Amino acid sequence: MIATDKFVFLHLERTGGNFFSEFLRRFIPGEELGYHAPRNRLPERYAHLPAIGFIRNPWDWYVSFYYHKRFRLDILRNDPALENLDFASATRALLHLGSDRPPFNEVKQGFVNLCPELPPLESMGVTKDELQGFRDEGIGFYTWMVLRMFTCDRSLDDVRLGRFENLVDEIVRLLVAFEYKITEEMSATLSTLENPNPTNHDHYSKYYDDELRAQVAKQDRLIVERFGYKFETPTTGLVRP
Repeated sequence: MIATDKFVFLHLERTGGNFFSEFLRRFIPGEELGYHAPRNRLPERYAHLPAIGFIRNPWDWYVSFYYHKRFRLDILRNDPALENLDFASATRALLHLGSDRPPFNEVKQGFVNLCPELPPLESMGVTKDELQGFRDEGIGFYTWMVLRMFTCDRSLDDVRLGRFENLVDEIVRLLVAFEYKITEEMSATLSTLENPNPTNHDHYSKYYDDELRAQVAKQDRLIVERFGYKFETPTTGLVRP
């Protein structure tokens, strides 16, 4: 979370927020208030500012989330309920993390065990109590993370969100809306976009069977329908961050 004089940037993980945070530090500095801190932790002195952030295709997000936790951070091995989960098993559980039914409750407890007691500066920014309190069988983990990050009343209507898939253009669009002038130096920096926190994996479509694909569409339908996301197959061999 970074509070500038015109807006507050809320950093939902795996949506390009590290790049944008570095961009802000260089060109539009503000007060940093926690790496993945959600809107409900915003100090009262900044409550009047509009919130902005970035959103990502849910099918893509789950792949990036899993590979980041499994391989880049290597933290899933720290809990017996998580250490042997492949992508499909982990994602199926994440889609039903709001349920207290087995076997999903065991995986949920595994993730709870990885969370700190108090709000951290790093990681997901999620505390044990917050994740333990996630009880909504009708939404997936990604939708819960989006609502938790950007809202105080489960409404996204007052949040200005850009799409990760067109990150550079969306950064420009958001900043111009706040009457910032995009300088040549800003444009040059944006043209050299490089993800500082990448994960190494193939296009997300390679990791889904029809059943899991449909489960994401159902559990994260709020995001899918609101932002018009579709399950797509790649046109190139591009590896997503």
